[in-house]
Amino acid sequence: MNRAKTFHADSQWMTGDIDSKYLVEMQIDFHELKRSMQSLSGVLMLVQLKATTEATQLLMVLKETGNWLAETFEHLSQVSHGGRFEDFRRVCVNVCTSLQSVHRELVEWVQQRGMEARHQAIHKMLLRLQYAHQQLKRASSFSPAFEMVSLNTSCACAHH
Repeated sequence: MNRAKTFHADSQWMTGDIDSKYLVEMQIDFHELKRSMQSLSGVLMLVQLKATTEATQLLMVLKETGNWLAETFEHLSQVSHGGRFEDFRRVCVNVCTSLQSVHRELVEWVQQRGMEARHQAIHKMLLRLQYAHQQLKRASSFSPAFEMVSLNTSCACAHH
């Protein structure tokens, strides 16, 4: 992901203002969570539709998504700012944990593709994805910088 190199040149980063630095880092985490959610939603939609997508392709997407989630979770766990951004960080950790849970279940399902997708299992994953979606929407309202972000793009949980 290389998050540090992407934003170090940002003028806000160079000011030395701790809030600006933290806000930039949180924006990166927010967008990584959004991207992960969209990826998991896409795989879940394919599973629901019983698409003929090969398991190896789905596993490649899930592997990349798992890497994004692991890096984001690690970053969220290391960063502690306190104050006005702490609630945002906690919600993002909660979202990341929910997405990791959905990710694990999807990987397990795709690896055992021979068994029929159980409606109940898919419904359970979708509920967790919807919960993460609602939490990410909540996080987007914590700062003026996030209010412009639309979460309803290509996400199974937003269209269900």
